[in-house]
Amino acid sequence: MATVTVTAPIAVTGEVAGVTFVDGVAQVDPVGDRLALAYFRRHGGYQVTADGVGFADEPPAPSAVKAEWVGYAVRVHDADPDEAEALTKTDLIEKYGPKPE
Repeated sequence: MATVTVTAPIAVTGEVAGVTFVDGVAQVDPVGDRLALAYFRRHGGYQVTADGVGFADEPPAPSAVKAEWVGYAVRVHDADPDEAEALTKTDLIEKYGPKPE
């Protein structure tokens, strides 16, 4: 599974938005911690970078689970995490999936 590295603006050791930082760095699950990631993206100074395989800016396959589509919508399209979660998988695909040419 892919992870996301979040670097805080200061070398904090402790918890911020439910994520544990050590010396200003945290490893975050892009799906399970999507609300925290949205917080870090909204607040200045945090650097959010993708690590690992499978964290592309391309939309997931239509057969992918809904959580992957929610993560994609939040990560790539800056969708509100709660609003994306409230949509059905079909709605997410229609709104954020590839458009026919």
